[in-house]
Amino acid sequence: MSYLFNKSRTAQAAVAECRFVKPGTQPYTALQAAAETDSLIGVSLQFFNPQAGQRFDFAVIGPAKLQLGAAVNDGDLLTSDANGCGITAARHAHTENIAAAYAENATTAVAPATRIGALALSAGNPGDVIDVVVLPLLA
Repeated sequence: MSYLFNKSRTAQAAVAECRFVKPGTQPYTALQAAAETDSLIGVSLQFFNPQAGQRFDFAVIGPAKLQLGAAVNDGDLLTSDANGCGITAARHAHTENIAAAYAENATTAVAPATRIGALALSAGNPGDVIDVVVLPLLA
């Protein structure tokens, strides 16, 4: 597969192939993503299964393969589950209090931002590895 733009970093911990990655806590390192709020920076390439301290490549922008953690549809925007696998990014729903039907809860906080890491190029089920376009952005 041809990749538009790859980056190489040192794995701060084990990273499985075809998973979302995030910046590590040390300079020039990366970790396997573990949440939809992680700062997703790419997708680990196939055939790379680095252990802590090993260099590995990941796709930053462009085509890649991604393992799924849930069923997705063709064209879905994807984010990371707890294992770095792709899941459909849930959009935050907001209900206006037009009728003043409920009291505002002072403890309500702003919803955490969902990070988009890729666009699904086919549908798939949990465990499937599908083609995606890597495009890290904040939703």
